[in-house]
Amino acid sequence: MSLPDAAAMDAATLDSIERSAARLPRFFPLDAFVASNPLHGFEALAFEHAVRQAASVFDGRGHLDLVACRARLAAGTIAPQALREVIAAQLPAQAFVLGGRQLTLHEEAWRLAVREEPAVADLAPLLAAARGLLAANTAPAPARTGWSPRHAHLLRWLDARAGTALMARHDALLCPFLQATLLPEPDGAAVHGDGSLYRRFVGLLARDPAYARVVAAGLAPAALSPDEPLAAIQVSLAALGIGPGERPAVIEQALFGLKGWAAYLQWSAGQSGRRGTLVELAAMCLVTTRVLAAELALAYGCGAGGLAHLSARLAGAPPDTAESDARRLAAIARAHGLSAIRLARSSARTARDLLAALAPCDATWLALRFLEAEEATYRAQLLARLARATPTPATAVPAAQLVFCIDVRSEPLRRALEQAGPFETYGYAGFFGAAIRLEHATGGSSDLCPALIAPAHGACERPAAGTDAAQVLATARASAARAPLGAQLKRHPLAAFGLVDGFGLLALGALAASAWRRRAAPAPPARLAPWLATDSDTVQPTLPPLSEDDQFAIARALFDSTALAAPFARLLVLCAHGSNTANNPWAAALDCGACGGHDGAANARLVAAILARPAIRSRLAAAGIELPATTVVVAALHDTTTDRVTLLDRDAIPASHAADRVRLEAALAEAGRANRVTRARQLGEAAGAGLLKRARDMAETRPEWGLARNAAFIAAPRTTTRGLDLEGRCFLHSYDWRCDADGRVLTAIMTAPLVVAQWINAHYYFASVDNRAFGSGSKVTQNIVGGRAIVQGEYGDLCLGLPLQSVQAADGSLQHDPLRLLAVVQAPQIRVDAILAAHPDVARLFDNEWLSLVVLDDEAGTQLHYRPGGAWQALGPWSGNQAALQPRKAS
Repeated sequence: MSLPDAAAMDAATLDSIERSAARLPRFFPLDAFVASNPLHGFEALAFEHAVRQAASVFDGRGHLDLVACRARLAAGTIAPQALREVIAAQLPAQAFVLGGRQLTLHEEAWRLAVREEPAVADLAPLLAAARGLLAANTAPAPARTGWSPRHAHLLRWLDARAGTALMARHDALLCPFLQATLLPEPDGAAVHGDGSLYRRFVGLLARDPAYARVVAAGLAPAALSPDEPLAAIQVSLAALGIGPGERPAVIEQALFGLKGWAAYLQWSAGQSGRRGTLVELAAMCLVTTRVLAAELALAYGCGAGGLAHLSARLAGAPPDTAESDARRLAAIARAHGLSAIRLARSSARTARDLLAALAPCDATWLALRFLEAEEATYRAQLLARLARATPTPATAVPAAQLVFCIDVRSEPLRRALEQAGPFETYGYAGFFGAAIRLEHATGGSSDLCPALIAPAHGACERPAAGTDAAQVLATARASAARAPLGAQLKRHPLAAFGLVDGFGLLALGALAASAWRRRAAPAPPARLAPWLATDSDTVQPTLPPLSEDDQFAIARALFDSTALAAPFARLLVLCAHGSNTANNPWAAALDCGACGGHDGAANARLVAAILARPAIRSRLAAAGIELPATTVVVAALHDTTTDRVTLLDRDAIPASHAADRVRLEAALAEAGRANRVTRARQLGEAAGAGLLKRARDMAETRPEWGLARNAAFIAAPRTTTRGLDLEGRCFLHSYDWRCDADGRVLTAIMTAPLVVAQWINAHYYFASVDNRAFGSGSKVTQNIVGGRAIVQGEYGDLCLGLPLQSVQAADGSLQHDPLRLLAVVQAPQIRVDAILAAHPDVARLFDNEWLSLVVLDDEAGTQLHYRPGGAWQALGPWSGNQAALQPRKAS
């Protein structure tokens, strides 16, 4: 039995909303911010197609503009030969004879890329000749057309043609309401997804003067729309004259017009206290669009004809393709020194064929060729460095072995530490394999694992060993309970600006005192430690605790994944990382992405405690991993803002290892000082000490650069990269394929840490190329709403991306180089092929060119570049840097 028309329309509408939801960016609250690809919903498309679609859907540019591209070419960031090669790879090898001159398609595309088009005045004689040459057999200009939902949001289209500000009015009607309704403090009144959100909004919209005007003109009913949001969507689409085939695009544009709020509703659907649905948001957007469009139709005297008549009246003349072709042809003639007479006597057919061949080379096409050329330039430079590296023999017995997060900020510190003494460093995901939900002693919880996985186990905080448990808990709870009225008002979505106006001077004293406390007395280290719950404990985590089998699996994975092997040092350090900044809403963006936007201290301490358990050590020994009794495992925390590394629970290190601890701490301090000198130059500081002040400065908008300039992910033994200055641009994951007989370790690396790195890379890329569309603008004019999100100014769409100050220097130049991530894997090609065949979602990222892949094949002795579709391109020989390794046999 077929559905009635209304039911079928509702089903189609819900399907459109569901499809749109899958293409929305991800929302993460400020206290657990995680970088992710804003176009993740488009990854089924090739990168170039996705960028072109996103240009209309997000009203944003997915690449640098040509002015910036040409500047990078002039600066040497892009090798000219690389640009020539990528252009040649994209176009056929065609030749043309124009005015007696031999032209090639490749050279003409190169000229379009690197040279600005001459001014019309400089082309005057040639332009007249080109017009005449192309006049014969020119197709008539297409008829004037109205708005099409395939090209632009209706209100943006109307604004562009009528000089109005309908999109701004749309946001002004919706955003303050959403801000006040959806983002109060957690104990605020919730709005549940039962249609009440939509009905409350319609009640407010009915009082708007614009609605009264369109009702009086007969362009809207006195009852604004049905009470139910789904029915309201159908009525609004019909009133706008949107046909069934165009409805999915219009619904998607309605939601993507407020992509931040739509993403927030997606996120909140998975949280407790659901506060609205995408159906309600779509209904609110379409009802508002309907009212504003009707008001404009009334102003243009379109009457009952409504939008159809208005669209026809405002339809701009189509692009004058004949004139743009004539200008391009005249510019070509000028570049080749042709006179107007010789151009006029040329073959019209040849001229049209040349222009047709160049037609695909629009601004987006050219910009993406610059991108490919810059990526090829960087790839060649990186591979040359890796090939020139001199294998460094492993230290007989290292003074300490340290496992760092793969984060790009760890790379220069690791290098500095290895230069400071006989230390071995390894790279591993910063949650150390412990995907947990940590229940805080003061209430609440944090998911300490990558955002792409859900924690399966729980742990709780308790006072660290050797502390006064009652005093530590009382202090922590008292600190958490102190929530002065000012702090609550600062987080309220409607009160922040009024607070500044009304109480700014009164807060001056408290601000000064806070700044002094930060300078005079840095906060002591936390005295709360994560612990594994047992059945006898009175407090239990909300998720099952880690069983002994779980703990052994975590411990085993650490050694298997990194090839960390004997001889073991007396100190084995698990070094997590986090940031330390003042007055920084984006603090979580500087913390560990592998820990869900938190620091990884709890994960490191938990895994260190697991490795200290005799039962776990016995099981490891049975698996061929014998940790000596003299090896003490300790957690540490790398503060990426100051480059200070603190050994956590250092009091628990036995006296027998005091000398080892002192030696390591001295080396860490020296490595931190050396690294601060380099980082200071990047931030414009005269000396490394300036970075320490930045961490405490409440007015500092650039406390550190975070993961800016990230460009590559390397899975290889440390011998391949040790001693190389990789400029803090590489995620470094330790991996030895000879210890991975069945490929499980490499599979885990390519399906988890590599994907997280791609999220981070794409987030920085899009925030750099168009910060308005994919970032959050300047920190200076941002407002925190509800303690969870950021808007620009007093109200607006929620900002989902990084601020300008995370990707740009103060002079406006880019700090981040917007490149797609390069994955470099040292392993036999056949193993990588098997993984890609078994994991099509990962293969799709390479096939659609969201990131690129190079394999360093030790067996074949070659460097291989993966090409979309599964082909491999040989880049050159690879000698391998495995000679110095003495790997533990895979068990």
